[in-house]
Amino acid sequence: KEVTSGHRLCLVYNLVKVGAGPRPHLGSNLETLKELRMIARAWGDDFDGNKLFIMTDHLYTPAGMRSVGSSNFKGKDAVITQLLEMAEEKGIDLEWKHGTVSYHEYGYADGDDYYEEYSWEETTDSDMNLILSEYGKVPIYAEDEMIPNDFFENKAPADETFEPTGNEGVNAERQYSNEDAIVIWPRSRRWEVLAGGNVEKMIEYVSEESLESMKEKAPIIAQKVASQCVVCVSKLVPFLVAIGDPEVGLNCLKKFVLSFYANITNSFGRKEFEAILLEGVNKSSYERDPDVAVSYVAKFKSTVMDDESGRNSAMQLASRLIDCMPTSSSSTVPLRHTLTTESIKVFFSMF
Repeated sequence: KEVTSGHRLCLVYNLVKVGAGPRPHLGSNLETLKELRMIARAWGDDFDGNKLFIMTDHLYTPAGMRSVGSSNFKGKDAVITQLLEMAEEKGIDLEWKHGTVSYHEYGYADGDDYYEEYSWEETTDSDMNLILSEYGKVPIYAEDEMIPNDFFENKAPADETFEPTGNEGVNAERQYSNEDAIVIWPRSRRWEVLAGGNVEKMIEYVSEESLESMKEKAPIIAQKVASQCVVCVSKLVPFLVAIGDPEVGLNCLKKFVLSFYANITNSFGRKEFEAILLEGVNKSSYERDPDVAVSYVAKFKSTVMDDESGRNSAMQLASRLIDCMPTSSSSTVPLRHTLTTESIKVFFSMF
């Protein structure tokens, strides 16, 4: 740890291996790796974009991190990285890289303007940045990504600046020394981490991968477009077309609609959204083209069948459709506006 006062006494020594054979390393840890495999699989399946970065016990020089491997680390840091390397060798869905964390605090101070002596009073804001040695800057989404998440609380700042503002008090800023971290994420979700939550970048990143990889990641992208970047649908459709598999494309569009529907109903309420849907089914639209009206309701129902509130909305639409239909042979609806046999089949299949 950093020495801020007093002295440090160090005992420095080298361990030397004598004789033939491989260098000693971490044991096989079969049970640990087995448990790690299950954890990594669950993390990858339910990945929310949050990686983990474990703050190191030791400080490392940039020169020492040029080619990063477990041999570059010391003590507990070396044990963690050796285990991660073993996990990668066993095909476990984990990947790790060295990172550098910078941290700033902003707030206000109290003190004497004449003597320019100030003491920190309160932190009102802060920002943290993470730069991966291999890939560059990636965003931090939550404080609990950092382990331990109170790492900087007991650290002394490397620099403090104070700016008197008259009656408004003294603005203050603290800058801490850059610290090293071991950054971990599911290997199968690297594209999400490196895209930094930018859905357009995710689509561009995956578009350059193999066709099988594109098919595998397409449903995840469809859901992210619906929940995070609806305007990115203009990028999603060409991406699905490039895959060239109609079944994959339709399944992804269904996921998009379901996720979008869920987000809309959560934001505005199901009844409010149903009112908007019902506006699309009325007597004038039915009389204009009854087949299109039936198709509109049927497609919506088939898309939202996996969602209970969606099924309820679909039945509301079907009920509205019935209200729009002529009730007797004396109806004024022209014959050319009556349902085709195919549309009648579609209509009854909804119930």
